[in-house]
Amino acid sequence: MESEDAHLRRFVAETLRPVVENKWIFNQPEYSLEVLRHLFKERIPYPRSSVGNNLSDLSRRLPELVYRLVKELVANGNKNSYWIAYRACRNLVKKDPIKVMNLLRVEVYHYKTAVYKIDEDKHFG
Repeated sequence: MESEDAHLRRFVAETLRPVVENKWIFNQPEYSLEVLRHLFKERIPYPRSSVGNNLSDLSRRLPELVYRLVKELVANGNKNSYWIAYRACRNLVKKDPIKVMNLLRVEVYHYKTAVYKIDEDKHFG
């Protein structure tokens, strides 16, 4: 998505969210990811949050795919990509907080009122 219009970029990310109306995306996630990858370095918060939400939704049914994407986003070294990765982990952190925090390279993960911490005897892999 290469439009200069942030509203259009957000619209595209929202229309590709794997919600009830778009449940086909779970069977063909590469279709939407091909478009979303253009937004992985999104600098504007408005569309960037939509990309993170999209990946978070996808993680409910395809967690391993999202783990791979998070790893890719973190390795990218871009602060906006990292922000998307962090947001994408909102559902994943509830199931496997250590794995998520290791991928994100953090010792504490905050989501709403929940705080997940790595114990002192755990190390990043």
